[in-house]
Amino acid sequence: MLNLFGKLVLEDKKIEDISILRKARLLMNLGLKTESDNLKQQWENNSYKLTDDEKKFNFEKIKGLKDPKDNMKDKAVAFPYEDEKEPLVLEQVKVHEVWIHYAEELLKWGEFVRAKEFILEVNIHSRILKDQEIYSQSLMLLSTIAYLEGESATALRCDMLCHSYVKNMETVEKAIEHTFDLLM
Repeated sequence: MLNLFGKLVLEDKKIEDISILRKARLLMNLGLKTESDNLKQQWENNSYKLTDDEKKFNFEKIKGLKDPKDNMKDKAVAFPYEDEKEPLVLEQVKVHEVWIHYAEELLKWGEFVRAKEFILEVNIHSRILKDQEIYSQSLMLLSTIAYLEGESATALRCDMLCHSYVKNMETVEKAIEHTFDLLM
């Protein structure tokens, strides 16, 4: 369903790829390794890759929204206290929201280098767009990457930053479990 929606309604290759990866992981979990490998190979052959041109293009679209007081180097980020209660409509799907799901799926498949590239872009975009929840999720994923790279101190710092920005209870729970796993 998500595959069809991503392909026909949104015409978005990223959403279609997320759907294919999730389906392949489901098949693998059900013990259908051959079917899963075939689907994964199909994804590998024409998967979405983040290009430098796309990074520049998407950054150009949002750089006018960047807070002039935010030098993008300080760890502290000022987010608005109360989100405006806007109705969720189809056109409000932002590219960084898709990228974070794509990065999560890539992490589950062991595609750490590609996932890190997406996560870093999500981190920048969510910071500029003042998307506190996605920013905290990107910090948690950066923590995972840092841990996998052998940088446990950096991983713990990212987790602590994540805790200071997280708002959604589901993400709070994931962040606590993530920090616990790091410390064990």
